[in-house]
Amino acid sequence: MHVWQKKQRAELERLRVDQRNDQFQLVLGGDGCFSQMGRSAVHCTYTVQDCSTNKIINVEQVHVSRIQKCFMVYALCVRKNLE
Repeated sequence: MHVWQKKQRAELERLRVDQRNDQFQLVLGGDGCFSQMGRSAVHCTYTVQDCSTNKIINVEQVHVSRIQKCFMVYALCVRKNLE
């Protein structure tokens, strides 16, 4: 297991434990970036961050086909991040 995977699992476990607290409020933020500008982009990298701790929860990279629109790629990245 890589260092990133160990840290990710530890952070997700911390979120699960914190969730049991009555005052717990999870605030996530996400943003995507395409490999190139315009219609020649090949990949989209989407990052999800815990806004209360500023820690990265997940990074997902998705291959972009010519057919996919920008908003469709973002939606796919979000869905993959929440799995």
